Amino acid sequence: MADNMQHEDFGEKIGGAKKDLWKDRGLYVNDLDAMNEREAEKFVKKDNIWKKPDYGAMLEDGVPLGVVYFIKKARDGLNASPQYYRKDDTPEKRLARQKEYIQTVRELQSVVSEVRTVEDAMKAYDRFFVENGYLEQVQGWGSGIHYQATEKGRENPAITNKLSNALMVHSAAHFERNFTQKAQKEQFGVSKDQKVPKGYAIHFNDGKNTYSKNNDWKPDQCH
Repeated sequence: MADNMQHEDFGEKIGGAKKDLWKDRGLYVNDLDAMNEREAEKFVKKDNIWKKPDYGAMLEDGVPLGVVYFIKKARDGLNASPQYYRKDDTPEKRLARQKEYIQTVRELQSVVSEVRTVEDAMKAYDRFFVENGYLEQVQGWGSGIHYQATEKGRENPAITNKLSNALMVHSAAHFERNFTQKAQKEQFGVSKDQKVPKGYAIHFNDGKNTYSKNNDWKPDQCH
């Protein structure tokens, strides 16, 4: 009797440990096999799949400000949890949508986590949308590349205009304007005690002209 109880306790601990495995490494699709319906509804969230990066540490490691801001915006472009269509009206269909969501988050994480330069950021759109089969390139009128959603893209509620806009980088100048300069303007990555109060102008040194009397600013510093 005592032996049986010990076995049961041990089995419960194994089960509990299995469910907690994802807490450090993030959720994967097969982790849902160890969850019931209620647990899946509770735990399938972006923050449990793709742990929020330490953006400050990335900046300290020398990742350019605009790149870190791009990574943040790309991650922000995903819904915080799975979205469901009206037709997702059974537990099985909701589970399938949860698995699809986890897979999509992981695919974006894989692409975005490798971005370290402007050139990488410019390739991220195709690497995520086209290589994963959500969009296809088509020949349109006029110049430039045109995209259209595939059936896979249309059927996935995580594939949104918000996400598309977050990943789209047309050129180095576009990246500088929409990511590096926006990050500077928002004082992204600046600690609270070092932020310039609202209402004060922030001037950035472009390496050629400075706003200091002695011309002694270093590029990328803000004052």
